[in-house]
Amino acid sequence: MRNTVMPMFSTLLRLGVNPKRLVQKREARLTDYTRFQSARSKSDVKALDKSVIQGAEDFVALHTQLLEELPAYIDGYSKILELALAQFANAQARFYDSVRNKLREYLLLWTAAEEAEYHRAGVRDLEIEVLDGQRIVKGWHECWKPFMQQIEALRISHRECGTWDGSTAGDVVSTDISA
Repeated sequence: MRNTVMPMFSTLLRLGVNPKRLVQKREARLTDYTRFQSARSKSDVKALDKSVIQGAEDFVALHTQLLEELPAYIDGYSKILELALAQFANAQARFYDSVRNKLREYLLLWTAAEEAEYHRAGVRDLEIEVLDGQRIVKGWHECWKPFMQQIEALRISHRECGTWDGSTAGDVVSTDISA
């Protein structure tokens, strides 16, 4: 994300500065142009101040420049935006794939642990059992605990309400997952 998607979006932000300024300058001169057109329709151009006439000329020049340059700018901007969005979608897909794979690993570990527990208890046929939520959450936290400890050691994440092992900081909320 940091090496592919973010630089593209930063480029898009930088590319938008100059056209935005031109549009703002054009809009600032619009009142002069409107006054010039109104005076021209009344054949009263000589009564206008030179700054109004200059403002109207600037408006026409900026308008013409925008008409010439804006289509190519929008086309290039759209292409970069499409590339950035495609890179973002690919990064998102890779993330979801890794989460799906981690969930699959967790399921395999969970079912293997459950099967071993059944064999220790002397049950020959493993039947699918409805598992309670607390056992699933406990297993999940046990499975992810080493990874979360590494992330917390890097100090790149912060949780205000609790820790990654399922316990909470303080006694505000009690989440007993040991049952």
